[in-house]
Amino acid sequence: MNIGMVTMQFYDNRPKDSVGSSRIRGDWISKYWDGCEGYKTGKKYDVMIFQKAYWEDMVKSFKGIKVFDICDPDWLEHRPVIEIIRNCDGVVTSSEALAKQIRKFDIGEKPVLHIPDRVDMEWSKPIHGEHKGVAKKCVYFGYSGNARVVLDATVDPIRSMGIELTVISDQPYHSADHFVKYDPETVNEEIVRHDFVLLPNAPSSNYRFKFKSDNKTLQAWALGMPVVHDGEDLKRFMDGSEREMERVLRLKEVKEKWDVRVSVKEWKLFIKELIEIRGKN
Repeated sequence: MNIGMVTMQFYDNRPKDSVGSSRIRGDWISKYWDGCEGYKTGKKYDVMIFQKAYWEDMVKSFKGIKVFDICDPDWLEHRPVIEIIRNCDGVVTSSEALAKQIRKFDIGEKPVLHIPDRVDMEWSKPIHGEHKGVAKKCVYFGYSGNARVVLDATVDPIRSMGIELTVISDQPYHSADHFVKYDPETVNEEIVRHDFVLLPNAPSSNYRFKFKSDNKTLQAWALGMPVVHDGEDLKRFMDGSEREMERVLRLKEVKEKWDVRVSVKEWKLFIKELIEIRGKN
């Protein structure tokens, strides 16, 4: 069976490694799935996966099994989410909140499955060594638009505890002590130079954030980095022994539960289900 993966990065003609979701939910999936590859123009496929790729003409004309993979509430951007889904055999989402919302849409009896973001352990290097001493440096990484939403209420508590904040993003954050331009080739090396990763919980009033996956938390854990979401985490991870216990615990968890190979198994079962449903119709 030949499976073509059409990523958002490919379809929108974005620069290589510039779209995180295409790496996590596209490239990493096809990397560990025999028979699945990045879409090649002119090649015949039995199955096509459209990873946040709104290729309406292809979705409507392709006769094989079609799956739409979505990781954001793109209907808010007036993207043809429902039209695409109606022309696919099934939908895969990055969060259960997205799956629940899409099931409410007028899409017929389309199967909707939540397959979480997971990590490629081969990509998740280097891994932070043993954590020691009082925390002095933390790091936030992500798009600048998201940074403003979650960091504004967090800077003062961080500063009051004498911790330096580095922001790795596409644009500087006004209250950061240090700014590093995001580069997929070096981001992991930058992250592990710090004592913990700061990923504050988003305000409950922010509609978009309710659909977010926890892929940044998983990336941090895979690098041996504790993650601070709230004040309790911050107090706990000031202590080096607490950070080290967290490092060991989360590395074990990531290897057992959050390896992207687990997602590949879930994808294979879903494709099998869709083929069976197509055969009955």
